[in-house]
Amino acid sequence: SALEEHGLDVRLFLPVTWPIDDKHICFASLDKLAISNGFFKEIIRPIPENSETEIEPQNHPQLGLICFKVIDQQDGEELYYPISSEGIQNINQQLLEQP
Repeated sequence: SALEEHGLDVRLFLPVTWPIDDKHICFASLDKLAISNGFFKEIIRPIPENSETEIEPQNHPQLGLICFKVIDQQDGEELYYPISSEGIQNINQQLLEQP
């Protein structure tokens, strides 16, 4: 239920052509701070600190867990994509530490 566990070759790279062809997936603009601790964090609409949030695991029937979607009551939305099984643990730890 993480990208590497499904046999996907996950590497960080800077795209040299745009648009990326169908053989490569580019996570957003590859902000260096967005990928760490075994997961990629995509901020759709920022969630302010100390907001009450709801966590919704996003699953695929054959692949299992794809990402965790975090929303707040002010329309904030952030997505956490695990790259490895360690990433799943780190996401859970980070989200559980939030109020």
